[in-house]
Amino acid sequence: MKTLLAIFSTLILGFSSIHEMPTSNDDVVIDTLTFDGYEGEYAFFTNCSDEAIVLLVPSQGDKLSKKLVQNKVTGNHFQVQYKKTKMDEDTSALGIIINIEPAE
Repeated sequence: MKTLLAIFSTLILGFSSIHEMPTSNDDVVIDTLTFDGYEGEYAFFTNCSDEAIVLLVPSQGDKLSKKLVQNKVTGNHFQVQYKKTKMDEDTSALGIIINIEPAE
């Protein structure tokens, strides 16, 4: 019986997904996010908990930011570093993208 319990526990723990917690340094957050789309200067992402993350894409972005704007990388995972902003009635963004790279 103990052997069956040990095997069952090992299988459950082996198949359960382990997610990285976002790294935060005051107002700067680093997290692995899935890109869902872009519209009107906002990039829409989903985190590992299936929570929506809306970020402002800076206008002078790099090549990857331009691919975000063109929705060419929808569904891909990225390591995103963003600076938190205060939520107010003028914006729905949680922050502004500082750096974005493909996740490993």
